[in-house]
Amino acid sequence: MRNFFFVWFVFAASLCVASDDHSYWDILQNQTEFNVKLQDHSKPLFELETLMPFYQTPCCDHTLFWQGRLAHWGDGDTYYDLGVGYRYLFRDCLLLGFNTFFDTTRKDWHRRISFGLEAMYCNVTMRGHFYFPTAGEKTVRTRSKIFDGVECPSFSEETWEIRERRMEAALRGGNIEIEAPLPHYPWARVILGGFRFKGRDFDDVHGYYARGLLNITRCFRVELGRRADNERHDNYVKLVFSIRPPCDREYTACNSYMMPTFFSSRNLRRQTLTHVRRLDYPQIERYYHTSHHVVESEEHENPVVN
Repeated sequence: MRNFFFVWFVFAASLCVASDDHSYWDILQNQTEFNVKLQDHSKPLFELETLMPFYQTPCCDHTLFWQGRLAHWGDGDTYYDLGVGYRYLFRDCLLLGFNTFFDTTRKDWHRRISFGLEAMYCNVTMRGHFYFPTAGEKTVRTRSKIFDGVECPSFSEETWEIRERRMEAALRGGNIEIEAPLPHYPWARVILGGFRFKGRDFDDVHGYYARGLLNITRCFRVELGRRADNERHDNYVKLVFSIRPPCDREYTACNSYMMPTFFSSRNLRRQTLTHVRRLDYPQIERYYHTSHHVVESEEHENPVVN
């Protein structure tokens, strides 16, 4: 599992070498992104992500693909995910898709699988995903302290050990979202979504998120977002860099800043290899479990009275 990233990286490289016309290598450069995410209450996040086709018909009616991602937080934790999906283009006006992913963290080995559906129209996209953890609760930290009767009279005159364990568990849940462009500005798209995760020992975690996607150039995008639930809220900025222009990036601020039409239609054949958007990181529930036991008992004799 520690070399999870190399599974899809070596696989992509092997297909590049096996390709006689090197077309797979060209697609890999078009489809690979490097992201830097800055957000509240957290250190920077660095991501490397790619989506590549297993098989695609010449007219793009059927597309079978895989997508992989490596993400590293500034606090030292690393996330891996790998998924496969299928998309079907119906009469050039509707793109339907299904995907499944496996996610894991390196630090505490939280793991989950997800199943998703997506539907893309000429300018509107809808997505829904369901997430299921495959690992139970984890003990991520343990600390203990010794008390005696002098320091803590409530424990009488015995010596006690108080042990505190920090527990974590990935939650089961899902999300749904809708994406649409701004009127007259097709290079700027807005995503609105909601989510709900089933709590294990506490209340369910539910809330909403909003994202703004700004395609500045063919190889550079800025993403602004906010996520809020019944526990906390975060704002973030993500900078997305591509090695070469992705095939799904039709409109940018540089080449089509303002269009005369209210909504500009997309070419869905160019959207067959767009990256799958999900809630990329497992929703974690954290709590503490405290226990105590007697370490040593002291015998006290009654004083002798003369």
